[in-house]
Amino acid sequence: SLPSRQELRAALGLPADALILGALGRFDRQKGFDVLLRALSAPPLRNRSCLVALAGYGIEEPALRGLARDLGVAERVRFVGIQPGPERFLPALDVCVCPSRWEGFCLVALEAMACGVPVVASDLEAIRELAGGGTDEGAAILVPAEDAVALGQGIDRLLGDGALGRTLAARGLVRARDFSRESMVAGYQDLYTEVLAEPRRPPGA
Repeated sequence: SLPSRQELRAALGLPADALILGALGRFDRQKGFDVLLRALSAPPLRNRSCLVALAGYGIEEPALRGLARDLGVAERVRFVGIQPGPERFLPALDVCVCPSRWEGFCLVALEAMACGVPVVASDLEAIRELAGGGTDEGAAILVPAEDAVALGQGIDRLLGDGALGRTLAARGLVRARDFSRESMVAGYQDLYTEVLAEPRRPPGA
């Protein structure tokens, strides 16, 4: 059986009863983890009892640790290292944050949705496509990239509204199924069937 949230948190060294925001990926400028730290240090998150867990690795780790100290939030940030798989980290979270500056395809957001974890992310085309739009109809709260204030507000909105979190998590599971390998294969099969069923036209027709 899969480990429970509490078991995952224990393995990660995270407190069992805390509100935990998390981000997963390479520690580099593209992923925008510095924006998340800035959001944690500013209202409204500055006054919220929550922690940030960062999973991954990269050349920016020393700079991120230094930024957390400079912002006065080091005691509220946990660097949990490289994990053997997203399923060992994401289900431990209350909110998955994807604050990327740019993305071609945000796999972490999709993996969080598949784990039933609500997502707050940068409003990038790739993520908007995954989420099926913004909060009103989609599976995530989307905010402008590089905007720490908007990111903090989006996270705070989610933390303060349990019903919204459950709605986004449910929508996310549906979106993850839509983007699953099986769905993609079925989509290609439908496309090929459709193409092959078309009457062949002679060249130049």
